[in-house]
Amino acid sequence: APLGESLPNSEVFRRLAARMGFAEDCFKDSDEDICRQALESSKPSMRGVAWESLKAKGAQPIEPPPAKVSTNNSTRESGGAVGASASLPADFQISW
Repeated sequence: APLGESLPNSEVFRRLAARMGFAEDCFKDSDEDICRQALESSKPSMRGVAWESLKAKGAQPIEPPPAKVSTNNSTRESGGAVGASASLPADFQISW
């Protein structure tokens, strides 16, 4: 888009929802509302991060969840870094 004419994704989705006839309140949430809702989620990585603190301090580190490593239909929590390797089984999967 030309300089000064670009829009944030949230605004693009608001306008798209309106054009498609969606009238639910969630499509009227402001960017601040969306951020507050994300921070109030039950996800462990959001614990301890408050909107007021973000506004005052800017970006803050969050604790990533442990990766779930799956192979041969068994899943375990990974306590460390997990990387890719050509020697891994074909059914190896990582999910968060």
